[in-house]
Amino acid sequence: MSRQNLAVSRTNETGNWLRTWNTTVSSKNWKNQIVERREGDSVMNKMVRPTSAKIISALFNILRSASLCGAPFLDLFAGTGSVAWRALEQGADSVLCVESDADRASAISRKFADAGLAPHASCVRGDVRRVLPRLAKKTQQRMFGVMFADPPYCAGWGASLLPLVADSWRALKPGGVFVFEHSSREPAADFLTARDDRIYGETVLSFYWKREVNKS
Repeated sequence: MSRQNLAVSRTNETGNWLRTWNTTVSSKNWKNQIVERREGDSVMNKMVRPTSAKIISALFNILRSASLCGAPFLDLFAGTGSVAWRALEQGADSVLCVESDADRASAISRKFADAGLAPHASCVRGDVRRVLPRLAKKTQQRMFGVMFADPPYCAGWGASLLPLVADSWRALKPGGVFVFEHSSREPAADFLTARDDRIYGETVLSFYWKREVNKS
């Protein structure tokens, strides 16, 4: 698939990438096209704090136990794209990254394109505070089983991100989970649902589970 078809956009082109992201996909052969990541060869590794391999492994062990490894995955603050890539390796039906830095967003997109994963895996350049509400408005076309956020540590996101996610809660499928990675020095608050914290040294993964709707 050519790079022209890759679903990447600036924030003022939201309509274009949302239309691409909402494309119905019937073939699963793309999952066999995932290739090994090459580290240290792009701007993706500059001036970011990637989620460690230990934390990534712990995250997906928990998601696997909840049968969520195959669910559509939203990676906010994508950074290097390592978490999104692991989601694909673990069988996610689709992955959407959000990254505000233009160089990092382009680097993630190139890796997806080079691996032949578009439009199953895509990256949009934009501020989470603008992109997430727009995604929430498109819930009839696309919902996510996992929403993951790893914002810069101790930068006030513990206070500002959770209300934003609460306002966009409809973008998460019933039975899905929002995962907030943060420093142990920046406690997360409860919102809408109880918080389940998993502590790994200085890093905390806070899980917010969306309950299934009882239809009985």
